[in-house]
Amino acid sequence: MNYSSIINVNNFTLSLLLFFCSLTVSAQDQQMVFVQGSPIGAIGKAVQIDIGYNTSNQDSTTTGLGLRIHFNSQHLHLLETIYVLDKDLVVDVTGPFYDTDDHDNNAETDRYYSVGWASLFGDWPNQELPSNILSLQFDVDSELNSESTNHTNINFSSTAIAAGYDFLGQSYSLELLSITFDFDGNGHADALTDGLLFLRYAFGLRGSNLVEGVMDPSSTLTPSEVESKINSAQSILDIDLDGEIGALTDGLLLLRYLFDLSGQALIDGVVSPNAVRTSITEITTHLEKFIPANTNATQPEQIDTIGPVITLIDKGPETVIETVSDEILYIPNENISYQTSGSIFYTNESDEL
Repeated sequence: MNYSSIINVNNFTLSLLLFFCSLTVSAQDQQMVFVQGSPIGAIGKAVQIDIGYNTSNQDSTTTGLGLRIHFNSQHLHLLETIYVLDKDLVVDVTGPFYDTDDHDNNAETDRYYSVGWASLFGDWPNQELPSNILSLQFDVDSELNSESTNHTNINFSSTAIAAGYDFLGQSYSLELLSITFDFDGNGHADALTDGLLFLRYAFGLRGSNLVEGVMDPSSTLTPSEVESKINSAQSILDIDLDGEIGALTDGLLLLRYLFDLSGQALIDGVVSPNAVRTSITEITTHLEKFIPANTNATQPEQIDTIGPVITLIDKGPETVIETVSDEILYIPNENISYQTSGSIFYTNESDEL
């Protein structure tokens, strides 16, 4: 008997078995977690992070999942949990915890929140996949410098996975921007300046044709500087997220918003058929995110008066309007100013008279 041949055959058989076993392990199904869409963080403002779930075999009937959401606490601060899948929720969003054990193998993401689902009957999440399982709203730290910190990572790790599955957490690099829709550099966004600048730009106008007659008088920017500001804002200008920057879609959406249109009037007839961002809420949220902070400050509103000249008396928390007929009107929590013409102006701002 040739024992060496038997040994060689057995070795070959063992090698085959090990090979097929390695294939089995590498092909094990996965529970996958990821950031949905392509959110962008505006420095000093809130950003919503929608977290999606899927399985490699499209099975939506597992026993659950335990999840950590990792982030850099110097860059992001959790404001609120907007949505969490409540089916089989056993650990609500909890934290933040220090990531002393570096569960996501990234030292920059120093903290995390935990959440977990466990299904007694093995039917979690029992939704069409991929599915949104969690939405968090973070505040992007206002002290960040976008030139030195232009992105921050959001990572995932597992605390528990369903039997027969591996975990795959897809890291997301959140772009951080300090750009806004203030294209003429006057500190706020206006319909008849910035809105028209963007519309002209989207129609292909450049140079003096881009800026003529639509620049704020206080702006010191040259035509090339305005064009450069709009070029640098490319990542936020595709407002309906159809992959293109269009005058009659994105341009009109911004112009309508700056003219204070809202609801259906904001989006009616100007959202591309290929758009990903289509709802009133989604589009409004995107626009609000990149509006300069002082744009929406209350502007003085004129109220024409008829009759006698009035006298204004400041009495601290209450401002009194006193007419010559001694009729007194108390307006709590309002500031009043006036011009010598007798017109009254009021604003909700807290500046003293």
